[in-house]
Amino acid sequence: MDAACIWTARRSTSREHPKRFSAMKLAGFAVGLAMLASSSGLWAEPSGRPAAEIDYSTAPFRMTRVLGWGSRPDWSADGRKLAFTESDVRDTHAYELDLATRTVRCLTCRLGMAGMVTRVYYLPDGSFLLLAPRNIGSEDVSRRTDTISDVMDQELYWMSAPGAPLQPLGAPAFGEIAISRDVAKDGSVRLGWGELRKDRSLLHIATLSLANGRASLSDGRILYDSAKRHEPASVTMSEAYGFADNNRALTFYTILADGKTVNGEMYQVDIASGKLSSLYDDPAHSETHLFPDERYGLEETNRSSDPAGAYRGVSSHDAGVLSFVAKYSGMRLPSPAELADYAPHGMLKGFDRPFDLYVVRRDGAAPPRRLTRFSELGVNTHQSAPAPDGRRIAFAVDLRGQKAPTVQEGLYIGEFGPAN
Repeated sequence: MDAACIWTARRSTSREHPKRFSAMKLAGFAVGLAMLASSSGLWAEPSGRPAAEIDYSTAPFRMTRVLGWGSRPDWSADGRKLAFTESDVRDTHAYELDLATRTVRCLTCRLGMAGMVTRVYYLPDGSFLLLAPRNIGSEDVSRRTDTISDVMDQELYWMSAPGAPLQPLGAPAFGEIAISRDVAKDGSVRLGWGELRKDRSLLHIATLSLANGRASLSDGRILYDSAKRHEPASVTMSEAYGFADNNRALTFYTILADGKTVNGEMYQVDIASGKLSSLYDDPAHSETHLFPDERYGLEETNRSSDPAGAYRGVSSHDAGVLSFVAKYSGMRLPSPAELADYAPHGMLKGFDRPFDLYVVRRDGAAPPRRLTRFSELGVNTHQSAPAPDGRRIAFAVDLRGQKAPTVQEGLYIGEFGPAN
């Protein structure tokens, strides 16, 4: 472990995030939910195998904050660490949290501006896949904001170890990146990712191989192209989320536009045939990662912050994203005045409505189960990821400038099942 990198992370955190540290001192994290309990059991030795047949609809659930800042957590293969970024709206360095010791080290600080990334993921061998700007390391990156043009100017990189130079993979990408849970005998894994171009949205798949200290993509092909005719034709764009059905399908978030309304939905594409199908149907804005057994999904959704509004299918997006939605969907979206006055729940006005976390059964055999209850306070619970063992989830809580003395922001771990 690099002591200098750990020191750099702690020093930059105290300097750049005074609001985060003041939030850590907020007392009484109760919310009246009886949901936050002791961390007992959360740090048991991971088995490395998915939990067998957890009934996520009814199993006890408890959660614990593990760090007072951070976003976009990703699990290591052994379930002992989280890789994460500082923010979900700007490029930052990538970090790693050891869940047993709570030690944070910076993964990319040695690289300076060339280590400012958008997302970070573990690969099965312990190396890293990153999403970062194509002109990474330039002065332009330091002035980046979360605009659509910035999102369109990103690509995939590989990093062999903390602090190692980033190797570009030559793959323009945006949003979530799907990594297969299965590893081939030669150590290769399948990747899925979306790409935004000026006139279309694409969904790619390829094999990532590592050899002689280098990474390469092969067998790449396009699974979906929004400029071509597909059924249903209302699918307009694609953000990859994960592999499903024993790696026979790739799940993705899309904006449906049927001529009457717009709705953010989870779809999947059959890798062999290219056929599109709904992962499950819901009128809310829901973005979903599947648990390892694939029976259940972990949702980030506005079911509670916008339960019945006319635009609830997209109302968790902000104005910038909505302009992108209008471009790709061809739909008329609310005017700025309508956006500002939109208040279907009587709690908050406008779009950019906060998420809570839910568990949903893909077959609809049980109603969605709500895991967090922060959206009523204007607090966002998002950037979630199920653990490889299937027992735990990681997620971020963002106060979004709200005065919520009963909630603390940062990174959290939730666990299903009885406490050990």
